Amino acid sequence: MPALQALSLVEGEFGDWDLFVMTPARLGQHFLRDNRILQRIAEQGELTSRDLVVEIGVGRGELTRHLVEKAGKVVAFEIDPALIRNIDPGLLARENLQIQLGDGLRVSFPALAREWKRPVKLIANLPFQISSPLIQKLAAERESLALAVLLLQKEFALRLTAEPGRKNYGSITVLASLYFESEICFSIPPSYFTPQPKVDSTLIKLRPRLEPQAEIGNPTVFQNLLKHAFQGRRKTLQNALRPWLGKSSREILHQAGIDPGRRPDTLKVEEFARISLLLMKNPDLVQVAISRD
Repeated sequence: MPALQALSLVEGEFGDWDLFVMTPARLGQHFLRDNRILQRIAEQGELTSRDLVVEIGVGRGELTRHLVEKAGKVVAFEIDPALIRNIDPGLLARENLQIQLGDGLRVSFPALAREWKRPVKLIANLPFQISSPLIQKLAAERESLALAVLLLQKEFALRLTAEPGRKNYGSITVLASLYFESEICFSIPPSYFTPQPKVDSTLIKLRPRLEPQAEIGNPTVFQNLLKHAFQGRRKTLQNALRPWLGKSSREILHQAGIDPGRRPDTLKVEEFARISLLLMKNPDLVQVAISRD
């Protein structure tokens, strides 16, 4: 299907049309135009003619141009129609490119993988503000993902790869570590982008683990545990969990073999997993633990 025809299929599916008139700055988009660096980004995707690539945030098509040269199929999403209208017609005419107008966070990776009968490789220069929700989405849909190569704000990339005990270690670190092997590829200074961001950007590669790093039981319980633990990251773990679990927090931690006086940011993935499993086995706490409130 030619790329331009794909626009009419998806236009109008999203209710909040005010999103589509946002400026690149408000959308957190910073355009990279250096062909040498764009080529390096594409190379990190380990692409072959059999690969299905999803790109979120097409912008002006600079990265897209490199992806279609290497991949069998590129499905690219852009939320700003003004940007799509300014993409080179020669690029839009590529048979292996389909550009869709829409929010990349609403993409169904399982649906695309089923449609094309192969897992997705996500390669994107992401708007900074969608980084965290996208990582959560990738964790939930990881079975349809072969690889993710993401250009992120450097601070966020370092959070994803932080070690326990570091001040940038948080809930998103634990979630990413549970499901992905991560690799920092390289960083790019602001001067390579238009408009220039105020921070460096870093390319990171995420490869889904064959099995999660630890058994967590119920994913909702695990994510609730991380949320409540890191909301009180400066507190002891016992005190951070008390508003959620009440007086039982101390006993659960003892059962998990974890000192209640430790701070949340010192726990490894496996230790959070032990707490999560115990919560599911405790009849007095399971309903509290599984609630999304």
